Amino acid sequence: CCCCLFSATVEPTDSHMGEWIIDNGATHHMTGDSKVFHTYKLSSGKESVSLVDGSSIYVVGKRSHSLLNKFLLHNALHVPHLPLNLLSVSKITKELNCKLIFSADRYVLPDLVTRKRIGIGLVSEELYHLAMRAATTLMMAASKTKKSREESLQL
Repeated sequence: CCCCLFSATVEPTDSHMGEWIIDNGATHHMTGDSKVFHTYKLSSGKESVSLVDGSSIYVVGKRSHSLLNKFLLHNALHVPHLPLNLLSVSKITKELNCKLIFSADRYVLPDLVTRKRIGIGLVSEELYHLAMRAATTLMMAASKTKKSREESLQL
């Protein structure tokens, strides 16, 4: 199986450590940092992600839960040497039942039902950064949304 990674080319720096980047090219949430995982399941070694330059790198862990400020980010992939933590647009919009509205200098995440703003972020270095405070709010919202869906399925 192969996943698409991201189109931005960024060198890892201390300023990027711990940040999450919203990526519309990512098919999964991904991180190179194994320390953020709460639970961990090793990959079969056959799954890889494709880089924009055409090369591929292997996924070490999959279907794991990533701990982000005490909140779970579901189904993040561990991809060693990945310079940034990436949030998949398609995954986060499904998990949170929201949409992403992008502009030149920021983005907004409104809930599809209530239309309340779940989060907002700014552009830096041509990337849409998720602030840690916003990340905490998003992960809480994702956990609540998933739990309420599971409860409604049990009824």
